[in-house]
Amino acid sequence: SKAQRQLKVGYVSINHTDRHTGASRYYSRSPVLNLKGNWLQEAGFDYGQPVIVTVEQGRLIICLAGTE
Repeated sequence: SKAQRQLKVGYVSINHTDRHTGASRYYSRSPVLNLKGNWLQEAGFDYGQPVIVTVEQGRLIICLAGTE
């Protein structure tokens, strides 16, 4: 498996509704990054395992919980 993967940041639409009427007030976009593939398991990330995401400017560091 390759040591680097090139992915693209996408977005998800979020529907903001009025609490009282339930009517849609507006939609907003939020960035989303989907990680998927056998390479995750090859790197030690298996189903159901908790992870810690450390956020730095321009960088995300993903570690298995308890190993950071």
